[in-house]
Amino acid sequence: MTDEVHRINNAIKAVTARAAAAQQAVDAVIAQYAGDPLGLAEALGTAEIAAANARITAGVAELESLVGQLADAQIAVVAAVRAADNPDTAR
Repeated sequence: MTDEVHRINNAIKAVTARAAAAQQAVDAVIAQYAGDPLGLAEALGTAEIAAANARITAGVAELESLVGQLADAQIAVVAAVRAADNPDTAR
């Protein structure tokens, strides 16, 4: 069970890193057009920005799923520890 918790934690770190990289791509475009609102508006409509935003959105959805899985795994670990410590009260 603890292996499952570690797997989920590692997956969360990977998704977070991907989302951060996508956010950095968006931030770089925004910085490039500082002081040029029209150019920024055009740049934000590009396929590159749309793809980065899609990666961020997908990352958020994946994180939500992983956090739910992590909570379930942690509950299972606690239940297993309680059962091991005192089988009569673990029910």
